Amino acid sequence: MLHRVAAPLLAPASQIEVNFFRDGVAGRLDGWSNGPVEIKSGAAPFVRGARAVEPHPEHLEQVAIYAGLLDARRSTLALLRTQAQRVEEVRVVELAIDDPAGIRDRLRARAERLRSALRTGDASDLPRCRWRDRGCAWQTAGRCGCTGDAPAEPDPLAALVRPDGEDTARAAEIESRCRGLAPPALEEPWGVSDLIYPRFAYFRRVRPVAESEPRGVSEPWLTLRSLTESGPLGESRVAEPSGGGTDVGLFRDHPLVLKTRTRPLPEASEAAVDAAPQYFLEAGLRCAFRGDRTAWLLVGVAGRAGPLQGVQAFEIELAQPTVFSRIARERAARLDRARVDGRPKELPACPAWRPPLCPYAPECGCPEPRSQR
Repeated sequence: MLHRVAAPLLAPASQIEVNFFRDGVAGRLDGWSNGPVEIKSGAAPFVRGARAVEPHPEHLEQVAIYAGLLDARRSTLALLRTQAQRVEEVRVVELAIDDPAGIRDRLRARAERLRSALRTGDASDLPRCRWRDRGCAWQTAGRCGCTGDAPAEPDPLAALVRPDGEDTARAAEIESRCRGLAPPALEEPWGVSDLIYPRFAYFRRVRPVAESEPRGVSEPWLTLRSLTESGPLGESRVAEPSGGGTDVGLFRDHPLVLKTRTRPLPEASEAAVDAAPQYFLEAGLRCAFRGDRTAWLLVGVAGRAGPLQGVQAFEIELAQPTVFSRIARERAARLDRARVDGRPKELPACPAWRPPLCPYAPECGCPEPRSQR
C-alpha cells in the first residue's frame, strides 16, 4: 500500500510496476522516470536522523542490476521508515550509476554461474548468501546446503552506485500522503484465480498446507511471458484497480492472460470458448477488476516436454462487461459465506484435471468437471 502511494509522486502512472525482460533476466520496477525508481519500506531502511543517508548495500545492488539491464545512469531510491504500519520518516535519494555497461557484463557472468549451478545441482561456485544467519527460511527448515564458508561476491555492484543528493520536497509530500492512509485491511482480497477455482481457494485460505516441493513453471510459459516483457518499458506492467483489490497484469494497457497448451485453440470464437472456457472467464474477470472491456489472451502451443512451438493471440471484446462484474461479486460473496459457515462443498467444484494436482483432494470433493462458462 505504501508503495502505491509513493510511486505516483516519483514516476508517471504508465511507468509504475513495470515488467521487463533483458539479457535473460526478468524484473519488475517500482517505477521508471529517466531511470529506475525503487521504493523500500521497513523499520530500519536507514539510520534515523542521519544528515546524509547511506542506503543499504542490498538496495544499491538492486538498483545497479536494474540500471545495468536498462542502460540507466540515474536512479531514484525512496526509503520509508515505518513503525507498526505507520510512516515515521521518508528520505528520497538520487543516485548516479557510473558504468551501466560494466554492470551488465558482470550480470551476465553472474547469471551464467547461477544457470550452471542449477544445471549441475552444485552451488559451490556461488558466493556466500547474504541471507545466511539472517532468518533464511531454507536454512531454518534445514534444506539449505550453505556452509557459511563460501567467499563473498567478488564483484559487488553496490560500489558502482553512489548517492548524488536528496529530494526533500518529494520526501515531505510522500510522508504527508502516507500518514493520511487508512489502516490496511486485515483480510486478503479474493483474487481472480480464487473466483475461477473457488473451492480450492476456500481450502487454501482456511486450511493452508505447505507443498513438499515448490511447483515449477514450465519453460514454454516463461518463454511466452518473456515475449511480452521484452518490448518498451510500460508495455507490460501491473495495475491496481482504482477501488482496491487484486492487481491485474496489463499488456498495452489491457488485461493480459497467458496460457500454454499442447494443442492450439480453434480459431472460431465460439469453438475457442467451448475448448477452454476458463481462459475466457479469467479474461472477463480481469476486465471486471480493471474496469475494462478489452483483454488479450496469448496461448503458447508446446509439446508436453518441448519448447514453445507457436503463439496464438486473441483480442477479447466483452459485449456485456457487467456480467463479469456480477460474477465476481457473487463468487466473492459465496466464498465469504463458505468461510463463515464452513461449507466448501456448496462452492463450484474445480475442473476434473485439477484434483490430481490438489493437496486438498479428496477432502475437497471435486470429483467431476463443471462448466465454467
